[in-house]
Amino acid sequence: MKDAPEPAPKTYEVSDKVRVYLGETDPDAPLHNTRAVVVDRFTDHFGKETGRALDAYSYRLQDDSGKILEVQFRHSDLVPLINK
Repeated sequence: MKDAPEPAPKTYEVSDKVRVYLGETDPDAPLHNTRAVVVDRFTDHFGKETGRALDAYSYRLQDDSGKILEVQFRHSDLVPLINK
């Protein structure tokens, strides 16, 4: 069994490079493995509901072709791309 990559231990910043990591049953699964750059960061109260501070963050992304993705992703849906 393959280990799932971990999201970053802190919030992503604008210009951070990330990869979308979604499960097969997620409605946005076609975007799984998309490489992108963070272009916006949003916060809400979801972190208070779950008790996990990073759950309050979602992100708007731009893919490698320059297209802004229509879906905003939660912190847990992203993994950092390091030196790539």
